[in-house]
Amino acid sequence: MSPSRPSALLLLLAAVGVGVGVGAESANSLSVIEASRLLALDAEIVRGLRAYLEEEEERRQREEAEGDPESHTPEHPWIPAPLASIRRYIHEFDAVTEGHVGANFEPGGNEGVPSADPLRTLVIARRLGRDWPALRDAHFRNNMSWQGVVEAVEAAEARLGVAGGREEVAGGTALSLMRLHHVYNLHAHHLAQGSPAPLEDGARARRRSAAMPLLRASDLSAVGVKAMEQEMYGRAAEWFQAARDAEENEAEQESPQSASKSDTFRRQMDLLLHISTSLHDLLLTRRGFTGQTGIFPEQLSQISLMQQKESDVTPPDLEKLGKDDPMSASTTPRDELTFSKLCRGHRFLTPLEESRLKCRTDTRGSPYLALMPARVEELSLDPLILAFRDVLSPRQIEEVKDLARPMLEQAATAIGLNSGTISVRSSHTAWLRDDTHATVRSVSAKVAALTGLDVEDDVGGEALQVNLYGAAGHYIPHHDFVGAHYKAWEMQPPDGRTLALHPLGDRIATFMFYMNDVEEGGRTVFPRARVGVEPRKGSAVFWWNLLPTGMSDFRTLHGACPVIRGTKWVSNKWIKHHPQLHRRPCPVI
Repeated sequence: MSPSRPSALLLLLAAVGVGVGVGAESANSLSVIEASRLLALDAEIVRGLRAYLEEEEERRQREEAEGDPESHTPEHPWIPAPLASIRRYIHEFDAVTEGHVGANFEPGGNEGVPSADPLRTLVIARRLGRDWPALRDAHFRNNMSWQGVVEAVEAAEARLGVAGGREEVAGGTALSLMRLHHVYNLHAHHLAQGSPAPLEDGARARRRSAAMPLLRASDLSAVGVKAMEQEMYGRAAEWFQAARDAEENEAEQESPQSASKSDTFRRQMDLLLHISTSLHDLLLTRRGFTGQTGIFPEQLSQISLMQQKESDVTPPDLEKLGKDDPMSASTTPRDELTFSKLCRGHRFLTPLEESRLKCRTDTRGSPYLALMPARVEELSLDPLILAFRDVLSPRQIEEVKDLARPMLEQAATAIGLNSGTISVRSSHTAWLRDDTHATVRSVSAKVAALTGLDVEDDVGGEALQVNLYGAAGHYIPHHDFVGAHYKAWEMQPPDGRTLALHPLGDRIATFMFYMNDVEEGGRTVFPRARVGVEPRKGSAVFWWNLLPTGMSDFRTLHGACPVIRGTKWVSNKWIKHHPQLHRRPCPVI
């Protein structure tokens, strides 16, 4: 089977009965806002189910007291809902939310709820995509009390703008979890237990646990299918193994009548495990290891997945991947590997390189900072990347968030918003102009003072872009410049349209603020500069996107690591080239 024929693979997955039913829309990850709405809908369902159980208990006690359990007429027989299924649905919700969701929960602004956790978001998406429709449709319409529950849920769906019974929502979160698993070298068995903690040096994952797992075997297999679709065969093999182990745990707690179904599922996982392992080794045989995403360096038939996974926590030998190409406009496998390692906290700079980096207080040549100099930390000297500490006050941060919240929309990239965009960037974005509020103007004034550049809207800079990243929110490695000089003057024929679209020139520099402390994950990393930045509330990072000549600096490739826990708020000020002629003049040739 060819590793480059995923369509044939999907037909095989469908043939063995694995739930592939996640269409093209499932390629998108769920944002924190969408996840919050799903959580609110699930909370509404559970509220209705609790009320239904109370009503049923009161009815049972009343009938026992009256001694007449057959009180319903033949025309309208009372048919009880399977109360055990309802209790299981409520019990799982309690386990998933762990007390974070109150009776009056509504989405929007709650950064600590389980909707900001990709593991729990996946469970909630599966519950709404499969479990609730099965529970809803299992009851008869003559049960008027149950019909009241269903109608209340339908009203909540309309109010929140989301609906249960959509399989694609689970597919989106499966993709997010797959990305987290790969970038941070997480262990599928840890994830099944609800712990997204990275695999540390010498740590071994527990394959069995007496605790109730957070993810079901079907959840784990769904992530494996997503990994297969992305040709991440090594990672897929781990998910299928975890799914098989989880099914064994679940089978021990199920009735004997479910044994046949459990055996079928395990045979399916054995087949998929064999297929993913074979495809992994076949790819290595044909192409060798060049840092492909989701592929281990050695064949799984020779060195076990666990052995290779544990060795992956050590600093990488990038020399095996060939020389770096800092002038490449596209992302290379070496860039992807370095990106993942930096996201995990690995350090690539040599002691000599680090010894040349300084921390200092600096007025930046601005009277604005004379009485309170900025705290500057050098992260890289070439290309120059600077971190500024405590440049925004808590009040400014909260005001910017409050202004942005009503305007947040699904983020698009420079190539537009389409079915593949969220695979590139998963966040919600709002744009705030200087005339929006005095706080926005003060933020722009701070950027101007710290950089010495003209950043006024439509004069020297763009409007302030505010981004909210939720569960597994990320931005793959990219450049901030649009390549105006390159596309306009070096391409044949020249791209004059690019110049027309950017009359103020390309983005000469980026100034990015961190507006909250991320619970875990969410670093900004520069694979070619070999440095990473931890998000710290009130701090900022600055870098030049263009060389002094005005040419694109491809070494500024950077990306946002996926958020493991919590949410991430950032805001960007992009500064244009032409208005800085006398502030950053071209070098004398």
